[in-house]
Amino acid sequence: MPTVRLAVERLTVTDFRCYAQARLDVTASAVVLSGPNGAGKTNLLEAVSLLAPGRGLRGARPDDLPRCLPGASPVAAWAVTAQFHTPDGPLRVGTGRSNESERRQVRVDGRAVRSHAELAGRMPMVWLTP
Repeated sequence: MPTVRLAVERLTVTDFRCYAQARLDVTASAVVLSGPNGAGKTNLLEAVSLLAPGRGLRGARPDDLPRCLPGASPVAAWAVTAQFHTPDGPLRVGTGRSNESERRQVRVDGRAVRSHAELAGRMPMVWLTP
């Protein structure tokens, strides 16, 4: 069996896309997301992709990511956090935007990350999309 280099153990989203709040605890080496169209499967994949350098698999702007209910004023704040299993032990990564900032913030183990290069050194992920 190959050694797992990087694996999501827990994913939490708050006011992200269609989710007010959701938590996914992963215990298997492979995960299958299933459900009807519009259930939020791609939103969860997008959440994970935002924890890597770049703008995520959809290339969305931070303004496009908060949850918005029909007929309600959109919220500005949103968050995605995950705990990863790595060869060096657990790693916590989070990203999101607060109501006070227009920019997306990224934190690794509670410390602000200043550049995509710094994040890439800690999170060696690549997303290939058609």
